[in-house]
Amino acid sequence: MEQYQSMEGFGFALTGGSAQLLMKMSAPQRTALLRELFAPGGDGIHVSYLRVSIGSSDMNDHAFSYDDVAVGQTDPQLAKFNLGPDRDTVVPVLKEILTLNPHIMILGSPWSAPAWMKTNDNLKGGNSGLSFTRPMLVIS
Repeated sequence: MEQYQSMEGFGFALTGGSAQLLMKMSAPQRTALLRELFAPGGDGIHVSYLRVSIGSSDMNDHAFSYDDVAVGQTDPQLAKFNLGPDRDTVVPVLKEILTLNPHIMILGSPWSAPAWMKTNDNLKGGNSGLSFTRPMLVIS
């Protein structure tokens, strides 16, 4: 048999919306589900890659970045940097996933630059004037 490519693993996205729903589950239910998805071995599916939005995505209940400031203001020193709603949803779920599988590959991907970095001063539309082919952060 000819081999054309190899696969390192499979995964999906952990969005703010899915993290919100996971945090509404009881701790034992959430742990059981995460174990089924991420824990190596056993009867689970052993997800090996996880994409996480840096700031909100289209699956959040509202748009935000980790460095929001009032319209017309800028924050080049990132003095206002804050994980915002993700501190109470995405971060705890990620910590639990990492406890179950410390070797999972995590791809951090921003949905939008902060509004103050964009041409239209808005999280939606506009552009940052930067040219990235694939802005991302991979943690392994």
